[in-house]
Amino acid sequence: MLMMLQFRLVQADQLILARRYDEARAALQSVLKERPNNARALFGMAEVTSKKASQISDTDRLGEELYAAVELYKQAADNASADAEKWLKQRSYLSAGKILAFLGQNADALAAFELAIGLGEGADKAAYAEALKEKAKLGSN
Repeated sequence: MLMMLQFRLVQADQLILARRYDEARAALQSVLKERPNNARALFGMAEVTSKKASQISDTDRLGEELYAAVELYKQAADNASADAEKWLKQRSYLSAGKILAFLGQNADALAAFELAIGLGEGADKAAYAEALKEKAKLGSN
């Protein structure tokens, strides 16, 4: 059962990379049906939601989808294992912060970047460095 779950998560990652978002969403939904609090599946759903949002031209709908992605990133971070998935927690905070900054929610974006930075450089060096850069950009506005 666990191997099948892992297979579907890897498959969803590959589908996201191939920009086959609807198929990735279906794979992730099947994981979430069995494990509603699976941090990797929630993160994947956030990725799919934010990437699909970039294809929306209606600004109201775009905002709704982006806020939905932020909520999914928050759920992913909340459900991530403190040790084994610290990188996922950090990436979730970073991604949520970038969306919030795009939406003009600078205080919330700064808070998200602070959470990413607070996890330290060891979790995900690239995410840590990017969070520092994004925080500095907001601080200079």
